[in-house]
Amino acid sequence: MRIIPISSGKGGVGKTTLALNLALTLAEKYRTVLVDLDSGTSSVRNFINMTVNKDLYHFLKKNQPINDCLLKLNRSIDPEDVFARFSFLASPKDYVHEIVNFSPPVKARLIEGINSLHADYVILDLRAGVDQNITDFIPYDNSGLLVFTPRIKAASFTAGEIVKASILKLFRTILDHRSHGLNRLSMSEEDLDVVRVAMEYIDESYDSDEESLYKVLSRVRSNRKKNQFIKHLIRYLRSYKIYYVLNHFNSLDESIRGVIGPFVNQISRNISKTLMIRNLGWIVTEEEIMKSSQNLIPYLLFMFYKKKRQETREDDLSRRLKELLGENASPRESEEPVKEAGDLFEDQLNLLKSMYVNERGRDAVSNFIFIKNAILSIGMSSIHNLGMSRLLHGPALMDDFFFRYVAVEGPGHPVF
Repeated sequence: MRIIPISSGKGGVGKTTLALNLALTLAEKYRTVLVDLDSGTSSVRNFINMTVNKDLYHFLKKNQPINDCLLKLNRSIDPEDVFARFSFLASPKDYVHEIVNFSPPVKARLIEGINSLHADYVILDLRAGVDQNITDFIPYDNSGLLVFTPRIKAASFTAGEIVKASILKLFRTILDHRSHGLNRLSMSEEDLDVVRVAMEYIDESYDSDEESLYKVLSRVRSNRKKNQFIKHLIRYLRSYKIYYVLNHFNSLDESIRGVIGPFVNQISRNISKTLMIRNLGWIVTEEEIMKSSQNLIPYLLFMFYKKKRQETREDDLSRRLKELLGENASPRESEEPVKEAGDLFEDQLNLLKSMYVNERGRDAVSNFIFIKNAILSIGMSSIHNLGMSRLLHGPALMDDFFFRYVAVEGPGHPVF
């Protein structure tokens, strides 16, 4: 199972549109669950016109199994079961304090429930903002999938804050569970002091952008040459990966100047120049996305059945014309064979040519397919990672960090 959180830090950037339609396009081939963690506003519920009989409330407050609370699209929305592998878990329809604010017992049960889902992919639609109730659902070694847009320039800044908060989550976990590290993971008091120094820098950097976190760690390393733990922290930081998608993309120049450039500069200035930052695609502004939202039908379903109706009308018109002319309708061509996983990279290349070189495929359907293939290609790589196989917190997060970055000479892949 691969859990991919989608976050923005800022509302109004199209996060739920991306989460819902990405889950749908993955579900064409894989069992995919969309979990709506935007509690309080219930975004996913408001995008799908169907009755929701069970949601997070029934799992968290009524103790019903989480897999029993998953809903599939009904026949009124997907009459041909094209997206039969898709299911979703909605947020409560009304305000429930413990769920909206994720009290510690609720959060622990929610994390346990998500880890137990029967799925190939789990897409988490996180609420806007940057706080612990968001970062606890983001991996500590990559950003998950960030989304921002040229329409809201502040969104790139908040996306950068999510990256910083994700990295600091590891540092805080080490300090919060110091006894676990000292007793089980062979950490010393000096190791903890190294972490404290880094945390103090972050706290004191509010009024100063002179040094990045990477530079601070490197300086500490030069002053404490005998300390090995600082080396592991630097290795971890250099291996951290950032993935993002641009929504409402209309101009490459506008996107570079308005959001991409400031985002990269913020990451370089505050965290490190060594981080890998990868754009997984964009979503163009399209009127049909707005129409689908108004009709409460997910965009990909809206477009699939719109195209099917159009093809049916064209086939019917062709048949009637041939009948008038006294000709028999020719047999339809066989469908294109299903592609194997080995064709994934070729598909990605063809889509790149279509989107970047030939300026074709500038429709949102092609955009979502491109993003999906980018995610699948990362999943086939042995050196990259997007999302996580399970949600980690507390001692489990520390165990994973020590296994990957301390117990061996690196996380098993090249440092970027």
